Amino acid sequence: MNRLIKYFGEPSIPLWKYCLIMFPVGMVPSYIFYGTAQVIANILGWDVHNHLMSQVNLTFKDMIWIIVISPIVETFILAGFIVIIQKMINNRFIVSLILALLFGALHGIFGALWFFGAAWPFFVFAYSYSVWREISFSHAIMAAWIPHLLHNTTSFSIMYYVR
Repeated sequence: MNRLIKYFGEPSIPLWKYCLIMFPVGMVPSYIFYGTAQVIANILGWDVHNHLMSQVNLTFKDMIWIIVISPIVETFILAGFIVIIQKMINNRFIVSLILALLFGALHGIFGALWFFGAAWPFFVFAYSYSVWREISFSHAIMAAWIPHLLHNTTSFSIMYYVR
């Protein structure tokens, strides 16, 4: 665990390895948070049927958009927000937390429970970007984009093929 915390907070390993580590760091808690939110909503008697990720009807064209295009577009948007917010707040953790909540809420537009599946990964993406920005802009983009691409590939492939 200490090793993971060290890797998460500094660019001390090759970027490709960092990205492969951050992929499950973002993905596993995301699934746990999303699943827990769904269970709690069901226990409380809320009709969550229209708020589940699996209710989205995806075409192959949608899959290309979601897997290839949106992660890179969202990464550049995330980078812009990081620059703006860091001018007001000089704390990587707080900036990443703010962006996690913002991007979680934006993803919640697709279904309320999506918030719980998106907030944590966006914390990881924002934090990863900030860590690798110390090396270069291109490193930072890759550190956020590759785990995001892997996350979307896994999540939406499951949605596409399991439906």
